[in-house]
Amino acid sequence: MFVVTAFLFLLFLGISASPVLDVHFGADGEFRIDIDGIPSFQSGGVLFRSNGKSYGSQKTVASYALRLIRSETGTGIDTFGKYKYATNFWDADGVPGIMKIRVYEAGFCIFEQSYPEGLSTTNIDDRDGVITSFPSFKLGKIGNNKRGFLAYNGHFAGSQYITGLWEEEAASKLPYGLEGTGPIAVFSPERGGPCAILSAFSSFMSVNQYVDQNAQVLRFGLMGSTTFVPKNYTLSTILFVGRGINSAMQAWGDILLTNYKKDRTRSREDFATKYLGYSTAKGGYYYYRTEEGKTYEETILDLKNVAEESKIPIRYWLMDSWWYYKGLGQGVKKWEAFTGLFPNGLANLYNKTKWPVVAHNKYWTPDVVYAKQNGGKWNFIIEEEKALPTELGFWSELFNVPARSWGLVTYEQDWLIDAFQGMNCTLESPTFAREWLFQMAQGAGVNNITIEYCNPWSRFVLQSVEFQQVTSLRASDDYKPRNNQWEIGVTSIFADALGLIPIKDNFRSASPNHVVLQEEVRRAECKLNIDEYGEEMINQVLNKVPTPAICSAIELCNTKAGCILCEALVDKIKELMEQEKTVSELLQFAKVYCLRYPKDIDDHEPHRRLEAAVSTLSMGPVTPSDASNSFDRDLIMRSCREDGTILRPDVPAKMIDSAIVSMVFKDRFNGTEAGNIWASHTYLSGFDYAQVLAARSTDFEVFYEDLFKDNVTYAAFEVNDTNCLHVIGRNDKIALPSTDAITFQLWNLSPVLPSGWALLGETDKWVSVSSARFSNVSSTKDGLIVHLKGVVGENVTVAAWSKNGGLKVASLRAPKFLGYNFVPNLSVFVDLERCFHAVNVVHIPVKNLTLIWR
Repeated sequence: MFVVTAFLFLLFLGISASPVLDVHFGADGEFRIDIDGIPSFQSGGVLFRSNGKSYGSQKTVASYALRLIRSETGTGIDTFGKYKYATNFWDADGVPGIMKIRVYEAGFCIFEQSYPEGLSTTNIDDRDGVITSFPSFKLGKIGNNKRGFLAYNGHFAGSQYITGLWEEEAASKLPYGLEGTGPIAVFSPERGGPCAILSAFSSFMSVNQYVDQNAQVLRFGLMGSTTFVPKNYTLSTILFVGRGINSAMQAWGDILLTNYKKDRTRSREDFATKYLGYSTAKGGYYYYRTEEGKTYEETILDLKNVAEESKIPIRYWLMDSWWYYKGLGQGVKKWEAFTGLFPNGLANLYNKTKWPVVAHNKYWTPDVVYAKQNGGKWNFIIEEEKALPTELGFWSELFNVPARSWGLVTYEQDWLIDAFQGMNCTLESPTFAREWLFQMAQGAGVNNITIEYCNPWSRFVLQSVEFQQVTSLRASDDYKPRNNQWEIGVTSIFADALGLIPIKDNFRSASPNHVVLQEEVRRAECKLNIDEYGEEMINQVLNKVPTPAICSAIELCNTKAGCILCEALVDKIKELMEQEKTVSELLQFAKVYCLRYPKDIDDHEPHRRLEAAVSTLSMGPVTPSDASNSFDRDLIMRSCREDGTILRPDVPAKMIDSAIVSMVFKDRFNGTEAGNIWASHTYLSGFDYAQVLAARSTDFEVFYEDLFKDNVTYAAFEVNDTNCLHVIGRNDKIALPSTDAITFQLWNLSPVLPSGWALLGETDKWVSVSSARFSNVSSTKDGLIVHLKGVVGENVTVAAWSKNGGLKVASLRAPKFLGYNFVPNLSVFVDLERCFHAVNVVHIPVKNLTLIWR
């Protein structure tokens, strides 16, 4: 046995005492990984299939034995620096498999499995299983560890993530297979403790992680439906060790991005994430609906006129699935505008509105018009329910006209899961799914457009590291008023680690005054229908009948209000089912539900302020979706400048480590989970400006170390109560109260600079200090010089504070010639107890705050 030790010296983590990674190799091809001297991961054998047989290095994992031919050790150097390696050469009745581990001085391991002669007849009956396995890790107690885990799982970028205790619960709770394969963070409960990240490092679309219950082993390998492996095929897995969950995930992502040469800053320049947009997606007012008696063309033109009259600076719009031709199985038959929607054409609409377009697409149907089999031009693989193109030229041509003539800037590929799992070619080949996405990305690149992945499993998110054109993803489920799809704090960690913008989806900004309902009539109809159809409805819920079919069956979908009510009722029934309620109990609940249901049903969004704030903090699109006469301009403008530029942070809002730890180690947090406690950051002139969001959260204390690695004093205010200022030092904390989606809190924290002054920024915006507004801040002897960006004629109000000087607020209008040095007037607020209140508004020359337009 020999040991390889790696010290993690990653300067971008800002941590001096980095974890020590030791890898112990055995003569039998097994290994053990120690972190900070503590045994942390023990290997669980090698496995691969060939000629219909399973071969394994241990008797417990396969019917046939692998033979270890020889082992090699040595050193090397590559992009990531120096490494030591151990390679084992295995034989399966004449079929070779090579397993290699590279241990880098930078503190991570790459596990590589390769097959020089390929493998044949490999598939098993379980597509969620694996036909190869390396590395594998035994699950259960090892050493004296007590660790938690966070595993990304399910649709919308792993948004159905799972947490638990690693030693006690990993074997029973870890997700696996097509849906459950994604990054796994194994973390210490201590603040800044070691955190290991396990994930695929290549072949992302064809790799599964699999929990072998018989052997109690976690395996990484090709998915079980793979029928063959080509010669010289290689796939890799990474184990990275850092400190803290967020920092470790970010550093892990940097390694993947570096390996595939993808620029993480590319997504920050995506048009659809930089500027205010409008959405016609699900949950929006114009989703499969126009203004009465009008076409979509007329509706969008009306919307454009209203936006201009109301001075709402919408810069683009999103066309959802209503706009193109559908074929068999409601897939896409032709990706062109359906007859009658735009009588004068999309190009004409673009010329009139000057609004670029984000365009939605679904999966291809078997009768797709572009396929040679259906008289088209391009090669497709057509199966029973779906189809996929096989030529790069198809995508280049598909995007050409939209990008050139009607303003396509972002292609939204939705229904990714259905396209992938709905075809044999993607599940049986270890290369085809990647090739499909590669060609799509290349076609987008040729036409200078970007791609948004919608409803992706984690494997799609990982695969995006190979494609510069993929810049964003949907990080939560579809929007509808009153649901919790805004909860993206955990998926944002994953997305940002790989340089992607996490998208929250659209929202309604309208206030209750814009909603007109006939409540008593609706409630009476509801009670009548439930009396008649309630038991049938509950039985259909129990039998997992789709919600729209249930609503139609009980005749509640004859009005829009009725449909929304029914969806809400079905959701509540499903929640109660999990509490093992009887059918009679469920029926009784349904009978009284209508009388208790909130009056703000239908189009009203009671959480509209939170929806707007999260959209901004996500760095993703801010896309209201109201009827044209229902916009709340004041709310919308809290997110952007007068030209529609989003005033967003530089790092999206992500759940802080201690909130994640509380999901697993509740005993450390008074027996409760923290809930949604997120932090985002803006970096200006070398200083860190932070934002902290608490929503649907319990009483919780956010410590200085949860947010910052420096040793600077911060001035902080909460956006819903700007009359109170707090000063926070390294030994201080923010005591957050229990919140819901209406009583949420959003704090902005600004560093106190050497002059003793802190730039609080625009206190009427969600993000008071944004790089989209401020380009530089510097200290003078007794004040600040701040450089701003904006639009000619735009009014901007900027606040600054110091302990001795109090609060200073300067209001000014952007000049015609940028670079002019302003010494504006200000309103003076006085505070003696760290809580400032408006007293007499005095206009005097500013001596401590100089604003310069750049």
